[in-house]
Amino acid sequence: MTSSNGIMNQQYQSPLLRLPAEIRNMIYRFALTADSPIVDPTILHPADEEDDNDDDREIPISRNRSIPALGTALLQTCRLIREEADVRTLYSNNTFAFTSITTAHFFLTSLSPTFSPMVQDIEIDARNMGTPEYGLCYEFIAYLSARSNDYFNQYGSLWKEAPELKILRFNFSSWPTIPGKRDRIWTALLVMLSNVSCLERVVVIGASKGYMETIEPWHAAHFAGTDCPTEHNSLVEKLCSAVGKRGCEGSEDDRFVRWSRTGGLIELEALSKDYVFTKKIQRRGSSITNHQATDPWPANECCTLAEFRVHSVAKVLFKSSPTASE
Repeated sequence: MTSSNGIMNQQYQSPLLRLPAEIRNMIYRFALTADSPIVDPTILHPADEEDDNDDDREIPISRNRSIPALGTALLQTCRLIREEADVRTLYSNNTFAFTSITTAHFFLTSLSPTFSPMVQDIEIDARNMGTPEYGLCYEFIAYLSARSNDYFNQYGSLWKEAPELKILRFNFSSWPTIPGKRDRIWTALLVMLSNVSCLERVVVIGASKGYMETIEPWHAAHFAGTDCPTEHNSLVEKLCSAVGKRGCEGSEDDRFVRWSRTGGLIELEALSKDYVFTKKIQRRGSSITNHQATDPWPANECCTLAEFRVHSVAKVLFKSSPTASE
């Protein structure tokens, strides 16, 4: 037989365990952090044979479920690593994407009180919105509302189930295939954003290809199609309100607007000042306020809300000037 001391000695012979603690912690963080969103995750708890409640046996498994590569197998190598690795990293460092409030509700409420406050980054994936199974965004509108809703009350509220949420993403990159009228999709997105506040970062993801790359980054065409109302500055205002405290106007210089384009996708986001400085986000030298109507839009840019508003006013003046109308 091998004594417990013998097992401990064998474990400490591991090349990993001989590394300094700081390096081991870095390895654990990398192993437990995915490079893409975890879509519709499910936590399965074995049902108690004496428990008549069959909720555990009815947890929905989404057809969209997608789990990127994670090094969770590392936790099974030995007891020392399992005890040393901070499993909270799995929840605090990853983005959890949900295609319905059913999967969101069951996942978040399945977490223990230790781990549920660790969830800080959630993505609402709109790919199923508009289908008969889920309806056009109505369930997510209710889920994001702090008010009680009789129809969706069984699913609670995102703000109660993820109390420490810092980042919220709205993935509307599938808008070309979402059934329904484009203007209704656009309206639903704005309504959902109206129920968001006090976050550090709010992102809207859209599809932007071909000629759309020449359109303003906050135009509705990227997120719901060209059939939407031409007045589209409201998206930036809604985003920036979402990173400000409810009922508090705040400073225009305390909120930032940023966009980036890659691989046919566009991400438009609002960031709090603290988030920008904590993440050390760099800004380009050019200013949005100097952008001319004939200038191409840069693929990546960041400006303050104040700069965006100056640009919006300048654009209106440019359109109304006699020179522009000629």
